[in-house]
Amino acid sequence: MLTLPLTLNYGAPVNWAHPLNRGLAAWWKVLPLRYGGRRWLDLAGTSHGLLTGMGASSATSGWGATTRAGGYGELRFDGVDDQIATGRPLSTFVTSTEASALCWMKPLGTPPTAGRVDLLNPVLGDLDGYFGIYQGISTGNGSVDRIWCFFYNTQNRVFGIPYTNGAWVHIGLVLSGGVLAGYANGIFIGSTGVGAGISSMTGLVTFGYATQPATLYNGLLDDVRFYTRGLTSTEVETLYQASVTTSPLLNYMALPFGATAAISLLRQMFQQAGA
Repeated sequence: MLTLPLTLNYGAPVNWAHPLNRGLAAWWKVLPLRYGGRRWLDLAGTSHGLLTGMGASSATSGWGATTRAGGYGELRFDGVDDQIATGRPLSTFVTSTEASALCWMKPLGTPPTAGRVDLLNPVLGDLDGYFGIYQGISTGNGSVDRIWCFFYNTQNRVFGIPYTNGAWVHIGLVLSGGVLAGYANGIFIGSTGVGAGISSMTGLVTFGYATQPATLYNGLLDDVRFYTRGLTSTEVETLYQASVTTSPLLNYMALPFGATAAISLLRQMFQQAGA
């Protein structure tokens, strides 16, 4: 029996039947036919990210090829003017008491230093600074260089994840049952109690940028996901493992032989649509 080659179903790229996609609110992942242009398309179809300051691909800014295992490409942030805006409030992606955010990131350059975590380099989160992932040296938290899981409700709740500058790491931030937990490469790192839920859900979600003060991320980013539920430790580990292989969370379809020309045409169409 002949086996037809498989390709991603770009018309419906998410395998919604997979249990690990339950509660998936948005998913931005660089893919072969969704590469280039001014928008980072949300695979869930609702919250496409608008690239600002990220023009033509270069060594430090915009779209680029990647060496990350399981990756098709990457978004490069130069720490000067690069950012991606979803245009949607935090409430679009998470609830105030149940939330998960995952991403692959590779910090570059000299890490920033600030007293509070929410004044460091923002990787992803809301512009109002209530929930997100930051990176740098916090003098108010032991003066250590960390990737920080951040939550605010009457006071900052944080804990840091050790990392290696210039190396890819998969980060998981999970809020569930009044606890904020962090993961690195699928491994549970630590947690902190937060009590009540996120106190404001109206801030617009962005990648690489924060307004209080205006700070920008210097590094690489890919495979960003938000869930409206708190993932379990097993689920975070499984998602990490799936992100370095051909992910069963994506929706594939068979192509007839000799479809190379059609694939090339589709690639051009998607690039033009994102321009």
